[in-house]
Amino acid sequence: MTKTAKTPAAQVEDVVETVAATKTIEIPTSAREFVQRAAKSVQEGADTLNARAHDATSAIETAIGGSATTAAEAARKVQDTIYEDVKSALAAVEKLSKSANLAEAAQVHIDYLSERGQVQIARMKSATEMFVKALQDGAKTTQDAVAKLTAKGSRAA
Repeated sequence: MTKTAKTPAAQVEDVVETVAATKTIEIPTSAREFVQRAAKSVQEGADTLNARAHDATSAIETAIGGSATTAAEAARKVQDTIYEDVKSALAAVEKLSKSANLAEAAQVHIDYLSERGQVQIARMKSATEMFVKALQDGAKTTQDAVAKLTAKGSRAA
């Protein structure tokens, strides 16, 4: 008994039939409503957690003083990034919960992944710029300190 390979056209036809079948598989309204309520509850918790994290960062910055400003700024950016990711995921879950069939749900998921990929690229660019600026500022501070030491050393000689 030998198997014959399907032609590419037949394989594409199989995929099209499978995708078409997912449009007939409905997601129950009660399941969608449950997901929406859960997402709202998680969103409220995320809002509270984000506000508390910002308050804690401000308190630490105040206690330590101005030298911690860069670290506090970085901590805030991390907190904001996490919060933004949670909000985006919850928005996707809400959209997903409104999908009436698997085909719509798959499209929502694809759109979410695409958007998050673009966001991650923008974040990497921003982080690189922040890192370069911190290095430049550190180098400038070091140059100024060396210049002061050199000036003091030449006056003493």
